Amino acid sequence: GRRYARDWFVFTVVRNPFSRYASAYLDKLETRSEPLRPLTRMGLKKGDSFGLFMKMLSKWPAAAINEHFAPQTTILARALQLPELSIFKFENLQSEWGGIAERINAITGIVLPRLETRNAAKAAVDWKSLYDAETLELARRLAARDFAKFGYSTDIPA
Repeated sequence: GRRYARDWFVFTVVRNPFSRYASAYLDKLETRSEPLRPLTRMGLKKGDSFGLFMKMLSKWPAAAINEHFAPQTTILARALQLPELSIFKFENLQSEWGGIAERINAITGIVLPRLETRNAAKAAVDWKSLYDAETLELARRLAARDFAKFGYSTDIPA
């Protein structure tokens, strides 16, 4: 049954799968002192390449992958069934935030602060440079439903 009131504003923010995989690799494996535990359980260690990271993700069933790396359509499977779900893109969040905050304020009276940027560019690397033909293809396969459902191009952003 319904676990929220009809006047709730139900929304999610999704991210371009290419930048999401690169960011997860850089943040959860490359730049931290100890890799995220689910990655070590997958056999990955600090210093492993992005190619190996993507190959390991592709060997696991989507439902068994940690939420940092699982397809967004897998994580959001139940929420995506809600007709009232609003979906926003991370890439547009700065410009969309005002409208989101206004809607929440109108319903709850809560005034949200300006959107903060955290964990930005922890690695001194352009994430697009991590990709080659093989990792692009792996990302397209791993996130095929994400690309289709959320309207992302399967070409890497310029």
